Amino acid sequence: MNRVNFQKQAFPDEEDQVKDMPVSRLALERAAIAAGRDPQEKVSRQDVCAELAARVLALHSVVDMSGPVPKPTRAFLEEGATIKGQKSFLVGNTFCAHSALQELKIPWLLDVETLRIHQPQMRIKTDENGRRPDFLGLDVDGEWHVFESKGRSSRPQPQEITDWKQQARSIRQVNGKRVKLHIVSAAYVNKRREWELLWVDPKREAEQEETPELSTGRFLMIYYQQMLELILQREAGHDFTPGALTAVLSEELGVSAGLHEVVLDALVEAGTRLQAPRQGVERVRWLGRTLQLLYGARVQTGDPGYGPQELSPPAVERLMSFARDVCEQSGGSLGSEPDRRIFADGLVIRSEHDKGDDRGMESNPSPKPQPQTPRLKAFLEREKQ
Repeated sequence: MNRVNFQKQAFPDEEDQVKDMPVSRLALERAAIAAGRDPQEKVSRQDVCAELAARVLALHSVVDMSGPVPKPTRAFLEEGATIKGQKSFLVGNTFCAHSALQELKIPWLLDVETLRIHQPQMRIKTDENGRRPDFLGLDVDGEWHVFESKGRSSRPQPQEITDWKQQARSIRQVNGKRVKLHIVSAAYVNKRREWELLWVDPKREAEQEETPELSTGRFLMIYYQQMLELILQREAGHDFTPGALTAVLSEELGVSAGLHEVVLDALVEAGTRLQAPRQGVERVRWLGRTLQLLYGARVQTGDPGYGPQELSPPAVERLMSFARDVCEQSGGSLGSEPDRRIFADGLVIRSEHDKGDDRGMESNPSPKPQPQTPRLKAFLEREKQ
């Protein structure tokens, strides 16, 4: 199992700390898919599979996971400054998403520019230099968090961190609810040529700020939109694994990605207000066919208004409950197969080359073992079948 050095500084009611955080290929592949995109790049819906595959391939070209500690690849170290900067951006976002799930139980991290594209009426204040933070995160208890994410080929200087703090502070509230934490997250290569991660929480200020209006159901619908497009566009690549619907991203790496049935069910309910009547593989098949009928034709034509506007409150609560179970019982991901993991946000990642690599992701144990909830126990039993 791999571990990355993780440092936290200036967090409220906490001493500064340095510790090892568990990490694996599957976990980083999920994080790259969930949060690795550069929001400034305009990508058409027809390219969604190529884009997601490119993130995974780029991650493997930058991060060497062959040893106990993630290291930069030789190819990355030999790149020119421009290419190195672009790839560092991806690594920064990837480690930010992974650590948010591991450390704060934040399964859902969405870049702010994507939010503004899908929610143009949402007003988000910029800092004095016209910049916004990178990510808005939602944890399993419904608390909001803001992240300014950076990737660097060397440790950032104090003046850089001070500058990034300004960006992280520009969103103070969401729907009138105060943001819990504003975090600067920086992944960088240390002097030992290992990837490290630094978190800094900017000091809070009492001034009143503009409040972006964004419901939890709308936030989650935007979060899952790209994965919904993937599984609808890649029908031939569907993998009807019990409990999930996935599509092949990269034949070269043997990587597939998709959505667990708890998410599929929420997306179907958003369009029909119906819940799947079946169980197991037949349930997933029914969900897939229904999603295709609801949204398939309009996704293929690039219709910008193809999907429901938001998930219903009951669907949101089911997703929250599922995420809490996975985080509390299994450290953010679970699965009985070593090459396949189901993460707290419902993303499912399978990699033919990752067999045996992910067993350590069930770390971050509580001091005392917690009993399995009936919902999670039933799911695990179904996974074994």
